[in-house]
Amino acid sequence: MAKLRQSELASEFATIIFPKDTHAKLMNDQLDYISKVWKGIGKSVEKNKPIEEFNPGLTKEAKKYLKKYSKTVTLQVVNLRNKIQANEIVPAKTEEENLTVERHDAQIEAFLNYFKYTEDESTKAFCSLIKDTWQMIFGDRI
Repeated sequence: MAKLRQSELASEFATIIFPKDTHAKLMNDQLDYISKVWKGIGKSVEKNKPIEEFNPGLTKEAKKYLKKYSKTVTLQVVNLRNKIQANEIVPAKTEEENLTVERHDAQIEAFLNYFKYTEDESTKAFCSLIKDTWQMIFGDRI
């Protein structure tokens, strides 16, 4: 049984679920969506109209991510889970390792938030896999 560093697992996990520049794309798309909602609220207030009910959903970029990456990410996450289960995780000890783990922990939590309003069962299963793996790696921090 080999020992795997928590910081290295966190980095590998974040790299798997955010291929290429998807983190930035998802984050920017979500910020644009929030800005659009607030502008709508501002217009309603200016016109003295009732504020429309907020109906959250997946953003355009989140839907694109699922279509393009979910299958390959799922396979890679399953492989990572097998690696984790076959080995022992060594918690982060140095300050640098702790910062790396905390940064990736926050990224993965944000990732789960991108998809929390989904109604699709396959997306819910995908998110459940990501969340379970997140707990395997960051269990002591969540």
